Amino acid sequence: MPEPFRPHQFLEVAQELAAAPTNEAKLRAAVSRAYYALFLMVRDKAHIIGKDSVHERAKTAVAAKSAAAGGTFQTLRELRTHADYVLKPGDPGYDPAYDNWEDNWKNAEWCCTSLLTFLAQWP
Repeated sequence: MPEPFRPHQFLEVAQELAAAPTNEAKLRAAVSRAYYALFLMVRDKAHIIGKDSVHERAKTAVAAKSAAAGGTFQTLRELRTHADYVLKPGDPGYDPAYDNWEDNWKNAEWCCTSLLTFLAQWP
């Protein structure tokens, strides 16, 4: 029987994708995979089941434990939203502050490091 998928594997994929820092598509994909790695870890720690509002429930669960970690998780979620849905000026939610994908990846990576530390302390 195959081993179950570990969410941390998405983070490993993100890091591999980000190794090509001048490739916007890979950096966007890296940010997205990084978010999903942390989201799945939070979902497991918080015992969130079902499909309804799971991202919001994950954010609420983190914020209930730590306002700072909740803000970090929200930042990572916003980066993921821009990576996956905001592709050009004029798209809903466009913000020029997110135009530099090398910086966005660095921010996402910092969020992941911070959240991994937070999750390690969550019983």
